[in-house]
Order: sequence, then C-alpha cells, then structure tokens
Amino acid sequence: MNNLIYSDWQFRFAPLPAGYAGRKSQGFSKICLLTQLERSGKVFTSRNRWGPIVAERAGEMQNYLSRMEKTYMKRLNVLAVFFSSVFFALVLPAHGKQIDDNDKVTLTINATCVADATGKTSDSLLKEKVTGTLRERAVYRIVSSEGGRLELELIDNQTSIEISGGGTYKSPIESASWTLKTGHPPTRLVQGGVSIDTLHGTGNINMHNFMRQVEIKASPEDPPGGRFAVDMAEMAIEAANSIPPGVFFDSNESFLKELNFTFDPKSKRISAGGQANYQTTWKDESDNIASTSRLSVNYTVTSGVPEELRAVLIPKGDYKKWLPRATVKGPDTPGNTITFDVELRNPQGGKAEEKTAQFEIELLETSRHPGSTMNSPWTGVDPDLKILKINNPALLDISAEGQKAKTAKGLKSAPITISSFDGAAIGKLTVLARIDGEDTVLTAQLDSHLTEVSIPYDLDGSTIADAWEEANDVLGKPSDSDEDAEPQGDGHNGDGLTVWEEYRGFLEDGKHIRTKPQQKDLFICDTYGGRSKRGINRFAALTKLDVHDKLTLEELSPSRVINRNRGEDAPHVVDQHGLLLDGFKKTEKSLISGMAVPAQGEPYKPGTPKSFDRIILDRAIEDTVTRKLEGGTTKTYEFFTPFVAHELLHCCNVWHHGEEDGVVYWKAEEVDGKKTMYEYVKEADCGSPEKGEPIRVLHENGGEYSPDSPEWPTCMWVWLGEEQGQHSGVEDCVMRYSVSMAYRGVTGTRYIVHGEPQESVGQGLCNISPGTGVNKAGRKPFPRYGDADKGRGACAHKICVNDWYH
Repeated sequence: MNNLIYSDWQFRFAPLPAGYAGRKSQGFSKICLLTQLERSGKVFTSRNRWGPIVAERAGEMQNYLSRMEKTYMKRLNVLAVFFSSVFFALVLPAHGKQIDDNDKVTLTINATCVADATGKTSDSLLKEKVTGTLRERAVYRIVSSEGGRLELELIDNQTSIEISGGGTYKSPIESASWTLKTGHPPTRLVQGGVSIDTLHGTGNINMHNFMRQVEIKASPEDPPGGRFAVDMAEMAIEAANSIPPGVFFDSNESFLKELNFTFDPKSKRISAGGQANYQTTWKDESDNIASTSRLSVNYTVTSGVPEELRAVLIPKGDYKKWLPRATVKGPDTPGNTITFDVELRNPQGGKAEEKTAQFEIELLETSRHPGSTMNSPWTGVDPDLKILKINNPALLDISAEGQKAKTAKGLKSAPITISSFDGAAIGKLTVLARIDGEDTVLTAQLDSHLTEVSIPYDLDGSTIADAWEEANDVLGKPSDSDEDAEPQGDGHNGDGLTVWEEYRGFLEDGKHIRTKPQQKDLFICDTYGGRSKRGINRFAALTKLDVHDKLTLEELSPSRVINRNRGEDAPHVVDQHGLLLDGFKKTEKSLISGMAVPAQGEPYKPGTPKSFDRIILDRAIEDTVTRKLEGGTTKTYEFFTPFVAHELLHCCNVWHHGEEDGVVYWKAEEVDGKKTMYEYVKEADCGSPEKGEPIRVLHENGGEYSPDSPEWPTCMWVWLGEEQGQHSGVEDCVMRYSVSMAYRGVTGTRYIVHGEPQESVGQGLCNISPGTGVNKAGRKPFPRYGDADKGRGACAHKICVNDWYH
C-alpha cells in the first residue's frame, strides 16, 4: 500500500507476509498488520496537496488534528468494518467416537457493522459513516481425528463482502463529500477459528479483523474539496488496519461471551449457533468529537451439509420511499405503518420446502422524541415506532412498549407491521429465525445483506429519511442546518427551523405537514377568521413565504414557540415563534384600527415573530374604499386585505416608509378683525392663536379654502402627511399609508387631499425607495411626500422571519 499523506500525518502500512494467502493453516493463525504513525513535524507543509489554501488556519487545525488523532486513530478503529471467515479445529476427547472421514462440518457467518463519527470545530462539521456486511458459508471435510483433534480440509467456501460509506464536510476548506461502494467477488480465503469441546458440549468462535481496500469517490472531484474528502475518508477507513489482531474483540468480555455456544454432547451431530453484538459510543471531553458503532454477528456450526437456508425480509410497498407520519389523534393512534414479510428461502431464492421456524422480532435504537411533531399538544416520550397487537394479531409476547414480539413455531413466513407515531420516528428492525428442531439461528436480511433494517431508509445515518432528503435536495447536509434561501428578503438565510425540524413537521389544524427546507415558513393562528384569509393570502403572495395559517390555539400554544417539542440532542438553532391574529372592537374615539402588539419587554417597532404577542384588527374595518383620483375619475380599492398584509409584514421586520406623519388640529381664528386658519399640535390649544401657526389651506389645482367657509368645524383634527413619512415612497405599496388629509407646501401653506385627488390605497410590495405616483420627483405642484426615509422602502428586501436575527 502506498503511503498516505494527510496534513501533518503520515501512515505507513507494512504488507502481509509473502505467500500468506496460500499458506496452510495449522491450529489458529493470526495476521499482524504492522502500522506506524509518524509526525512530520510541520503543519500544512508544501507536500500537502491543499496546504497553502488553509495555511492561514493552521493553528486551529493543528489543535483539531490533535483531537482527531485521539478519535480517528484510537477510537474510530472500533468503528471499522471487522468481519471474519473461519476454519475449524474440532477438539474431541481421546476416548471419543472415531468419526468417519467422509463426515463434513458446515460453518455460516453473517455479520453487519455500522459505524459513524462526527467532528466539530467553531466553523467545521465532519460526518462519516461506514457500513459493511459479510456473508460466508464454509464446508469442511474431516481429514482425520487422530489424538482427538480434527484436521479439516476446506472443500467449499462462499464469501461475499460489501462495504459502503460516505462523509460530508463543511469547512475548513469548502463543502465536500466522499462516497464508496464496493462488492467483492466470492473468495476462498478463510481467516479466524472455532474450537469445540464435544465432551462438555461447548464451543467458541474466534474472530479477527477483516478489512478490504475500497475505491473512494469524492465530490467535488477537483482539489481542494475533493482531495480533502478523500484524505479524510482514507484516514477513517485505513485506521482499522492499525489495530493488532484480536484487540478489537478481545477487549470486550460481553461480546466474547456471546461468541460461546453449547450443544448436546450426547448427540451424534453438532448443531449450534448464536448471535453476538458489540456496541460502543465515545465522546471526547469537549463533546466535539463523537463516534458510535454497532456490530452484529450471527453464526451456526452444523454437522454435515444442511440445506442452506436464508431468512429474508421483504418490504410491502416502496420501503426506500416510505416516510413516517405523526399521530394526529393523540399519542395512542399511529400516523401510518410499514409492513415486511419475513420468509425462509432456499439457496436458489425459492421458499423453503421442509424447514420451519419461529421468528423473533425486535426494534432497536427506537427514537423517543417528545410529542409527535414539533408543536403537537401532547408531549410524551413513548417509543416512536411500535409493534402493535391490532396490526399483528398473530404475534405473541408483544412487550409492553411494543419493541419485541415473536411468532408461533412451525412457520415458513410471517408478516410484521411496524406503526409510526412521530414525523421523525426512526429505529432498526431485526428478526431472528430459530429453525424448529435445531439450534440454528438465522438473522433475516434485507437486500441480501442488511440485518438491521433502518426504519425509515436512512443510509447516510442523518436520522432523516433519505427519500425526503433527496426530494428536498438536502441529502448530505447537516440536520441542524437552516439555510432556506427563498424569499431572499433582507439577505439572512433560514427561517429559524432546522432541516430536521422541517422534516419532522408540524400539526396544522389537526393534520401532519412537513415544510420545505428551501423556502422560509411562517406559522399563524387566525382567530379573526373569515375575511382575514384574504389578507393572509395577499401577504403570502407578496412575500413569497410559505404561510401556514390554520393552526389551532393548542397547536400554537401560549408560548407561540412552533418548534418547542424536542429532546436535548435534537438539531435546533433557535426557538422560532408563530403569530396570533385576533379581532377587537374599536372605540369611537380611537384612531387605531389594528396593530401588531409587542410582546412583553419588546419595543414597539418591527421585528421577527418573537417580538409580537399578537396582531389585533378592528372587526369594523371597511372591506373597500372608493377614492377620487386625478382627472376626475374614481376607483374602488380593497382596504381590509392590504391592511392585514401590512400588519403581518411588521412582524417580518418590515417598517413603514417613514415615521414623521401625525395628527394636527385646524381652526379658523379671528385676529385683529380678520379670520385666519391656525394649525395646532394639541387639541387643547385650539382657541389660543399664540400657541398655533397661521396657515393657508390650498387645493392642488391652485384654489384656496377660505377661513370664512362654513364647512370648517369649530376645531378639526387633520392627518398631516410629512415628507419622507408614512405616505412617502412607492405609491402602490401596502406599507404606505393612505389616510393623509393634507401635506405641507412652501412655508405656511398646506395642500388638502381630503377632497380631490385623494390618496390611493397600495396593493403591492415595493422593491425600491424613490417616490412614485403622487410622490414622484417633479410632480406639480409638489411631490406630496417624496422618497421613503433613509433605510426605508424597498420593503421586499426587508423581510425576515428568522427569530435568530433582529
């Protein structure tokens, strides 16, 4: 094997002794793969393929690699795919029966190992997963039993090995990934051993490390990202060969105990088998590097050459596209189910003719997420996948939590139905087939090699169904990422919901929904109802947000946190809030027809949903208004609909076009025998000309309102629009006010708009700040309110729903 250089690490692997593969085994043989780990003494030297690109971050990476040494070289070694073929050394008592040379012994081994690892720094995330399977059947002829020790000659061996894996990396170079998949042809090479004491009816399987070189493919293929991915993949995989033989297995007493078996010493035939499991989890002190692995070994030892049976799992429906559904009727009613048939098969793949079995079913590593979705009213932590009696009437001994069950004996096949209670339910299904009348135990397999079947299908180990990841273009992305890009809004990606949270989903009006990880979402509980839906729909159309407005009060909850149901280890970024839309009855003197009410402790200004307790709308707001326009025409505008959109936009960080408008008071006062119009800031000052400002009230066509006109009341309040105020900017924007009665002209003049032409009512959402229509520069006699204030307007580019920001 060629030397592999990765940053400042160098691995050297000594080749196997020449001629080893053809050497005849005597007793129990071992392979010693010599490995030496050296430090080059430099970080990111010139021989590093991508060293110059990351040299500026060498300090951080050097610390990172120090941790990697402990993990990948000392811990990930237990994650590698270790399998074994075996040969026999059968030890008989000296006085035992002489066995005919024509007798044969058959050994079968089925093993699966799934290993994963993650590494994190301040700006890096590395995830790796390797899955390997071994299927082996070896038939031996007993050459002699001289001295009570059997000498065995291998006469048939069928071995198949498959290894697959992948990894994803965010930084320190750039996003990169690696994948591998290799299937080896049958081989006659046998390693390992077994010993049997026929006097006491005991035996033991000995297993050693088993590893194959694989072809690794990276994405992107070009350096530096692809090269980085390949180097990391090789480090993880080749680390397996650095362990001296026996260390992996000999270090775990419980695993070794499971490799022991017994049989009836009085029997003329040997018939034994068992299952051994090895599982380990490790984290470093900082919790930044973690590794887990699970190894399952199933073996049988049988005199003669029995019919080669296999137990297979056959999914009903498209297993790889199946997604778990959440319960919507309470914690005791499943959301959906998935069914498998387990069958005994002969070597040709047909159904077994003679043998029958009892099947033992178990769910492993089943998730227990609080509730059933991110916002379900119930919050229990029962298993998310269960074996229920109602769906499996023929099963026996179903455990209290629905994680174990068995069938009756004498079966060649049996259906197994698994019920899902959570949108992110995940677990592993394993089935053992105990052959009737024998000690043979088979582990049921899916696709000829998987003995632990992930439900749902999750090859990359993200705990998210691969089918959903592929459909939403997030396969390989970290489950805690939040990168929704549409709509662009203020430029902040994300909607406060991680990929995992959007996959798990939400309850909306009693229905389980999943959201899209590319489009930003907003959740609304609308207790106003009826016509408010028009306003919400307008808001959704203008913002291009994915709006979910059918939440019940229980689904929103008093906290309004929409992703509140989660465990401590759930992928989570921020508590994301929903909105409450409510109605009220406006008092006669109130000027407020609706508003976004700030949450306790929050200032009164636009923000994200967390900043608002609710939106209130007067139930008497007009649906439409008719306005007189320039040229003597009239137009009827929707009024309530854009009003609702306006208030919702405040809860998504969108401001008015300005904040300078306000209410003033006009009154005609007689001073020195002449009537003059005066403007007052306070209503109480009316009648005190010294506290007011004398003004002329003009038509935009040049005419003037006379102070002697009988139409003026004693003291009239007037909404006065100001330059760069609420009425400024793009005329047809829902964030622009349309209630102004007058605006300022030259000093001491006011132009009235209460008559003709009146203000139009904006229906759209602006993308620019300069004034248009009545606000356009150069308009005669004046632009009414001019451009939007500094930093205001261009409302479509201010949208943000993510509670992490603002």
